[in-house]
Amino acid sequence: MGGLCERCLAEGLITPGVIVHHKIHLTPELACDPAVALSYDNLELLCWHHHEEEHKGRMKKRFEVDNAGRVIARD
Repeated sequence: MGGLCERCLAEGLITPGVIVHHKIHLTPELACDPAVALSYDNLELLCWHHHEEEHKGRMKKRFEVDNAGRVIARD
């Protein structure tokens, strides 16, 4: 798709894609299955907006950055 967000492109918008999204979401079990984790048919390039929209409320942040710039693992 030339580095563009595939969903924006379908809407007639030109927006850079910044993250590869797995259409079938990866679980610990599926992450080890190359037919799911690496299949081109299961991947799409998205902008931040569409990726956040896709995962809204479902993804927990595993890390955060404190005011001093240190990465802290979340429980």
